[in-house]
Amino acid sequence: MRLATLAFDYLGPLFSGDPTYERYRSSSLASTQWKGSHRLDGPAEILIKETLDSGFNLETKAVPRVTVIIPTFGQFHHTLSCLRSIERHKGSTAFKLKVVDDASDDAYIPLLGLLPGIDFRSNAINLGFLLNCNEAAQNASTEFICFLNNDTEVLPGWLDALVELMDRVPDAGIVGSKLLFADGSLQEAGGIMWRDASAWNWGRGDRPDRPCYNFVRETDYVSGASLLVRTNLWRSLGGFDEHYVPAYCEDSDLAFRARGQGWRVFYQPHSQIIHHEGVSHGRNLESGGKAHQVLNQAKFEQRWRETLRNDHFPNAEHVFLARDRSQSRKHLLIMDHYVPQPDRDAGSRTMMHFMRAFISLQWQIVFWPHNGWYDPHYTPGLQQLGVEVIYGDEAAKGLKSWLGDVSPYIDAVLLSRPDVFEEFEPLVRSVTKVPLMYYGHDIHHRRMQMESGFKPRHGIEADVERMRQREVRIWQASDLVLYPSYEEQHYVSDVLGDDRRSRSIQAYVFEPVAESHVASPSDTLLIFVAGFGHPPNVDAAMWLVKDIMPRVWSVVPKARLKLIGSNPSPDVKNLADEQVEVTGFVTDQQLERYYRSATLALVPLRFGAGVKSKVIEALANGVPLVTTPVGMQGLAESEGVAEVRVEADDFAIAVVRLLKDESRRVNFRLAGLRYAARFSQQSLCLAWSQLLDEFVINPSIQARS
Repeated sequence: MRLATLAFDYLGPLFSGDPTYERYRSSSLASTQWKGSHRLDGPAEILIKETLDSGFNLETKAVPRVTVIIPTFGQFHHTLSCLRSIERHKGSTAFKLKVVDDASDDAYIPLLGLLPGIDFRSNAINLGFLLNCNEAAQNASTEFICFLNNDTEVLPGWLDALVELMDRVPDAGIVGSKLLFADGSLQEAGGIMWRDASAWNWGRGDRPDRPCYNFVRETDYVSGASLLVRTNLWRSLGGFDEHYVPAYCEDSDLAFRARGQGWRVFYQPHSQIIHHEGVSHGRNLESGGKAHQVLNQAKFEQRWRETLRNDHFPNAEHVFLARDRSQSRKHLLIMDHYVPQPDRDAGSRTMMHFMRAFISLQWQIVFWPHNGWYDPHYTPGLQQLGVEVIYGDEAAKGLKSWLGDVSPYIDAVLLSRPDVFEEFEPLVRSVTKVPLMYYGHDIHHRRMQMESGFKPRHGIEADVERMRQREVRIWQASDLVLYPSYEEQHYVSDVLGDDRRSRSIQAYVFEPVAESHVASPSDTLLIFVAGFGHPPNVDAAMWLVKDIMPRVWSVVPKARLKLIGSNPSPDVKNLADEQVEVTGFVTDQQLERYYRSATLALVPLRFGAGVKSKVIEALANGVPLVTTPVGMQGLAESEGVAEVRVEADDFAIAVVRLLKDESRRVNFRLAGLRYAARFSQQSLCLAWSQLLDEFVINPSIQARS
């Protein structure tokens, strides 16, 4: 009996004249030979009508990048719930959606075809899960195929996060989601396959917000409950292998075969799925569809025995390495005051450049912020790079406790800044004997000493001496001391009396703009980019506005000045007037626009230490620069790339001369671009590769006990 038709007829007064009803009556579904007998729980037709009335629509005019395939065997209510969640959380990725029922006797599952944007198909005969998926994907014409169980509910950003990772990592072939139980606990954060072919749903039953489950990482396999694969890879592999018909282990086998072709398999924590596990096949391993799990596990072990023996650990051993397939990689622990904020301060930008270099060199990174805080704006970006960030309860347990569990796997430690070093170095030494590197950003006591010459105050000499003693103790306790300039390196070597334990390292990465893309501003915009909560930059802003710019304005009265940067102090804010704008924090995109429209960049530092990011940034953006010898500190062979002046009068004269002489600006612009080209990601990776090879992989010095 055609129960769905009878239900529509019986509920005629409710549906009469309704577009849904009319669409149904004219559709092929009205003539479907309904199978079996079912009790209406909804009834199903009313649920479809309510769904349409809510504005449900998955149709799109954009060219789809993904074919989302939902294989079903009946289960109308679960499948409708899944579709509703997809419609609620469509995101920005264009996709088309196929629901393929595997010849079930559910009389109401075809009603899903009434929903806009749903391509509903029903198999003539039952194929089983694996063959149903293969058949559904056979004619996919999109860039990616996504398999999604019908007993799932997707959460915001689920598909965007999967595709973004594919776009960002060229050799990512398969990406899977974080799976959650309905109560919010973790079901799976990627899969671990052990040597005996037994598998772990990594993190099952744990809290899903723990740091170890929230960074992008390689994994042995991802569950077919939510799996994105490149269509070209899917085709080259021939889809799920029929060796595992009707179901189970086909997703693990697909991952192993993909790696055999040189692709990588990733877990993406930002793609979150609620999975009502067991709805399709139950949980009994001795009967029903679930029984095939045991049989197929034996098939999997037989096929992949050699790979499992060579590349996988015995059950439950070395979980720290097994969870991210990092047994062949070196592991680095980095510690800094907080999660880097690269668009706010130069030190953060340096640490981000370092981490990107380590990642390029195939190092696995754990980052420990001194404040133990999960920064909601910056932490996710670091995790998406594949960095495990320790925060919250994990950090509260203490470094010594954490290191006690993982110290056998840590190959080196990099500490940044004096406060961080002084607190954590004794703890690191008490647990491990790995090489300990210190990156100081700049030599603080030398900067303080220079500052005292411009801003003398009572007790500053004692403060300088205390800082000098602190830094010397840190250098003595380190296995390797790193600063961004040769000048600082030699100073440390002289203090230690040992030139083996100090090195200079490139601090920044800038990709110079193409010369043809550099703007030629018609007005006179001068910019000073800095963090204006830092004493050297505050002093520079005050000196610029009060002593230098009046001389410039006397000759070029239309010149405008922008002080661009985060955390401006009250003194800096008070400099704002009709000719001076204090912007406060700006995004990287806004800063790029400022550079494109700037006539000159000014960096009038009177004291400071280390290589200045703001100087290289101006050169890399093709903006002619006027600065001081302090601004050019640490930049070897930089003659002729900028106007360098000491006194206010000379500084102002150099600014005016550049404003009035376009050919001179062009010469400095080209010289600056050529110089900035040496600060590339490639050169930084090479520098770190040589250092790590010398001091960690083939250590020329012993870690200090």
